[in-house]
Amino acid sequence: MRRAYCIYRGARLLLVALLLACAGAVHLQAQTCEGRVCLKGGSRLLYTGDDRMEVPSKKRDLQVYRRFFSRECQKDKVPIGRIDSVVVWNSATPGSVRLLVPLEGV
Repeated sequence: MRRAYCIYRGARLLLVALLLACAGAVHLQAQTCEGRVCLKGGSRLLYTGDDRMEVPSKKRDLQVYRRFFSRECQKDKVPIGRIDSVVVWNSATPGSVRLLVPLEGV
């Protein structure tokens, strides 16, 4: 009887760990970060300090925010067709930089 209880408890712990891992992956999609947007014309848009951008996903336009932490927050979109590449980093760990390039035909 005690052995069956331990196996049941282990299965519950494994299930909880898997659910937490999935929840963390979903949270990454909605996370805001600092970054730099390189446009196809050669210009760059920098979002640091109080400015934020959403982590880009699929073929959607990039959501950017000026003065993200104030009441005067301005939301804007950068069309995916104008973007050459996006460099993002978390404000807490600016050393871990990710380069994102939109792919055409995928």
